[in-house]
Amino acid sequence: MKYIFLDLEMNPVKREFKEVRKCCSREIIEIGAVMLDEKLNIESEFREYVKPAYNAEVVRRVRNLTGITTEMLEDAAPFCQVFDRFVRWCGNEEYQIYSWSDNDIYQMMDELQLKYLQDRPEISYMLNHWQDFQEEFSRLLCLGSIVSLSRAVDMAGLDFAGKAHGALPDAVNTAKLYKASRDSEQFRRIRRIWKEAMTPHAFTFGDMFNFTELKLA
Repeated sequence: MKYIFLDLEMNPVKREFKEVRKCCSREIIEIGAVMLDEKLNIESEFREYVKPAYNAEVVRRVRNLTGITTEMLEDAAPFCQVFDRFVRWCGNEEYQIYSWSDNDIYQMMDELQLKYLQDRPEISYMLNHWQDFQEEFSRLLCLGSIVSLSRAVDMAGLDFAGKAHGALPDAVNTAKLYKASRDSEQFRRIRRIWKEAMTPHAFTFGDMFNFTELKLA
């Protein structure tokens, strides 16, 4: 069994493509993934930019968030070609795929419906073996709400690899959290850190003053 951790970066479809936006309001512009072996060590990496079909320009918000520019996508391959390479990279062995939140799987399903239009067993397998690790992580820690990947990594006491909102670094960091969650000793430490961080501390009037410096006449 292999374990694949994937992250997608997206750019909005132009508003002039009204029919397209009914299916997809965004397009994938980067796919990043890491594959772990049975011992949860990184075995392989995948990273490719994707040339969007319905917006030639990377909008400012996405550019500032991801660092991806319009120029970086000029020589990129279209979605179908990159997706084919990603499917081949996933291989023929059994695997489980994870992403941080369910946004990625819904984006992939929408874009496959819009652009790929092929019914292949490899695609069905991928979509049927895809899980939201953000939801699982929140459930394992009994959190009342979901948290961002960077905060989860920080609160777990792990070092964030690379820059947030890069497809490959986000995939790597999701994999690090997954590996930590499967290590009983490390996960007990993570639960303790989170419990201490989430426990409200009592605050009294005396906390505002340092009475050790007070001298009585």
